[in-house]
Parts: sequence; C-alpha cells; structure tokens
Amino acid sequence: MPNPDTTPEPGRLPFEFTGEGSEYFRIAVVNLLLSIVTLGIYSAWARVRTLNYFYGNTRVAGSTFSFLASPIAILKGRLLVVGVLVGFTVLGNLVSPWFLAAFVVVLIAGLPWLVVRAARFRAVNTAWRNVRFNFHGTMGGAARSFLLWPIVALLTAWILHPLELRAQRKYLISGHGYGTSRFTFDAEPGPFFGAFFGSVGIAIVAFVAALLVLAAVSLVMVAIFIGSGGEDGLLGGSSDPGPFTTVIGQVVGIGSVAFSALAAQSWFQSRMFNITYRASRLGKHGFEANMTAPGFFRIASVNLVLIVLTLGLFFPFAQVRLARYKAECLALCPLGSLDDFVAEETARAGAFGDEAAAALDLNLGF
Repeated sequence: MPNPDTTPEPGRLPFEFTGEGSEYFRIAVVNLLLSIVTLGIYSAWARVRTLNYFYGNTRVAGSTFSFLASPIAILKGRLLVVGVLVGFTVLGNLVSPWFLAAFVVVLIAGLPWLVVRAARFRAVNTAWRNVRFNFHGTMGGAARSFLLWPIVALLTAWILHPLELRAQRKYLISGHGYGTSRFTFDAEPGPFFGAFFGSVGIAIVAFVAALLVLAAVSLVMVAIFIGSGGEDGLLGGSSDPGPFTTVIGQVVGIGSVAFSALAAQSWFQSRMFNITYRASRLGKHGFEANMTAPGFFRIASVNLVLIVLTLGLFFPFAQVRLARYKAECLALCPLGSLDDFVAEETARAGAFGDEAAAALDLNLGF
C-alpha cells in the first residue's frame, strides 16, 4: 500500500530531482579538466553532459526529461561566435576602431535573431515522454521584448522594468509548445511590480540593518582595544586597533553586503518563480508553484558560504541543491488524463520531431 505521505494529490503531480551532489561533482570535474586540456573544444560535450544530467534527473509523472542536442551543433555555434569576435577585434585594432563600434551595433541589431535561435534550439532538443518541445516565437516579438522594452525601462529609470520582465516572459513562454500544443502565459503587471520593488525595498532595509550591525561590531572592537591597553595592548602595536580588528570589520562588511544581496535576491527569485509558473498553462494543464523567500535564502546562503569556504569546490553540490529545491516547489496540475494528452501529442507531433531534428544544423547551436 502506498505511503499516504508520499502519494501525490489527485490532479497534482509534483516534480522531483533525483541527482546527487557527489555524482555531479565527478561529472563537473571531468568536464572542466577535459575542457582545459582541449583548449575549450570539449566544452560543447561538457554542456551536453551537464544538461543530460540535470534533465535526466528531473522527473514528473514518473518520466524524466531528455536533452537531445548533438555536441557538434553546439561546437559549430561556438566556433562561429569566436570567429566573429576575433575577426571584428582584429579588424578594429588593425584597420579602424569603427569596426568595433559596427560590431556592437550589429550585435544589438542581431539580438532578436539570437534569442529566437537560442530558444528554438533548446526547445527542439528537449523532450518528455518521447515528445519534443518547440518554439514558435518571431523575431518581431523578440525585438519588442528584448530591445524595445529594455530601452523603455532605461528611459524611465527602471520604473517600468517590471513590464519589461513581464513582456520577456510572455514572449518566451507563449512561444513554446509541447508537440503541437502551445503554452500560454497570463499574468497581470501587479505581481511583477511587487517582485521588483519589493526586492529593492528589502535590499535597502537589509543594507541599513547590516550597516547597524557593522557599526555595533566596530564599537565592540574599539571597546576591546581600549580595554586591552590601547596601542600597547594585545590587539595591535600601533595607534590603530590592529590587523585583527581590521579583518573582523572587513569580514562583517562583506558579509553585510552579501546578506543584503541574498535577501533581495531571495524575494525576487521566489516571487518570479511563482509568478512565472502559476501564470503558465500547457493546453488545459496548469502548474502549481510555492517557492518562499526564506526557503530560497536558506539554500542560497548555505551554498554561498560553502562555496567560499571550499574555494569553489562546493559549486557542483550547490547546483544540485538548488535544482532539488526548485523541483520541490513545483507541480504539474493536469486537467484530465495526462496519459491521454501525451499519447495524443505523440501521434500528432511525430513528424515534427523528425523535421526539427534534421534542422538542428541550421540553428548552429545557439
């Protein structure tokens, strides 16, 4: 008999992440070493191995995701990017600086094309239950979302940045599909304003609180310095409180800034996660998202501390911990039989999958 504590609620299929930090650590180390030895060439294979690991360990309704891209396609895209960058840099240095300016203009103008290609490449190479995702977004929509709205946000001193975020998410999510079914995104502007300005407010309050803590620690250290006999005391041999006090102040100062940033990020990331998934639907099926700012802060703060203490070695473990937490906060809420829906998509989308796979080389791995 199933454990009632682990049986999914009717109409609610929770996501799971089954990866382990130690397992992914070995993959990450091998990826790094081979990328260094091959002067970056292996990075395309490393990218595929990484995505295969995270996709293959993400499960919903008993099935995992698959990443189907060829490393060669990714390598071709990266070589093209490197070739363009090197070419414009050389021309800018040898011929005229205007080549660099022209490159910046071309890069900005080409951003919509890059957005569409990147989204399409990732989508058609992602599958669940043998049915591929796809992307139908247009370059016109990408230009409005990723060129026009950032300009509007900049001209309004970031006051309208929440509308920029909403436009970009609406474009990307509503442009995606699963098989022949389309995603939709219906979120009001209000939650985006709450997420953005709430994070700004939290950052300010947290930073002021951190400064008060820093001031209190400084006063305590000065008191200890004076009580230990001033410049002849144990804490230093000069007229200043000594290196020990300086180090303590620096640690507290850096920690205060990190705390402020993490507090703001936790609010923003948790709100954006919930807004994005709750407003998204695939056909008639919806999603449930319940990430909290304290929960995200706990994961992010522990990850940061352990990454610093281990000089970066904990980073793969941190990625796994964050992926597991995100999966725990997400569930698919099907309206009707999900098996029937998947079977229908499999029958309708089989031909599209073959065509998309054959067109991967045209995407050049962006």
